[in-house]
Amino acid sequence: MIRGIPPRLAILASLALLVFSAAASAQDRPGNWTRVQQLRTSGSVAAATQDTLARATQMQTQLDQASKTALAESAALRPKLSAAQSQTLAAIGRELAKNPSSPDAARTWREFIAAARPSGGDVNALVQWVLRESYLQQTEDLRFYAEKVKRFNDMKSKLRGEIDRANAAVAPATSIARVAPGAIAVHKASVSAAQPKAQAGAPVRALEQQLQTAGDDAQLANVDLQNILQKQQQTLQMMSNISKMLHDTAMAVIRKIGG
Repeated sequence: MIRGIPPRLAILASLALLVFSAAASAQDRPGNWTRVQQLRTSGSVAAATQDTLARATQMQTQLDQASKTALAESAALRPKLSAAQSQTLAAIGRELAKNPSSPDAARTWREFIAAARPSGGDVNALVQWVLRESYLQQTEDLRFYAEKVKRFNDMKSKLRGEIDRANAAVAPATSIARVAPGAIAVHKASVSAAQPKAQAGAPVRALEQQLQTAGDDAQLANVDLQNILQKQQQTLQMMSNISKMLHDTAMAVIRKIGG
């Protein structure tokens, strides 16, 4: 433990280093880092973060509503599906959430329809089941990135609080009163007494550096959240096309089986 720093401060410093090192690799993404530098230069970091979190909340609401609608439209199918079939549909939905044009998802869907041989009336319910799983996956991904941003912001707030308290503790060391001529001995004594307190400022500077790193990592997390928001908005807009593709594919497979 660093001498001159309270145990609580040292523990927080160690924790901060551990948490932020996990996000350091994000700086290898040139495009994201460029956007971070632009935000820092414009001075709009905090506003941009709050705006992104607000849009994430709106997107989560949209996904929740879409998921509930899909659940209602597929509820009648639940007793008819085996556990294995439910897992297959869930896997298709998750894959479509990541890649709406996934050939693997399309192939698995065709194989599922060929094996299950659903009636025409069940096809729409199956489609809604897959869509619901896709909405749930998108919600989970969005929540992960939003919580990451919130976690970094919370860590920054705690670091600022510890820095303020540490600065208050070492403040007397930074203010040595003027010494009248002839009082050299008193001046030397004051300087000697101030040295330990000045040394105590080193951990504060270390924490300030960690705060700077935390700020960069928080901004990178915010850019990641912006990216996932853009991707999910595009996927959400494609859901009607995905629904039609699933339905048309299923009906084609059923007609082929029926001869």
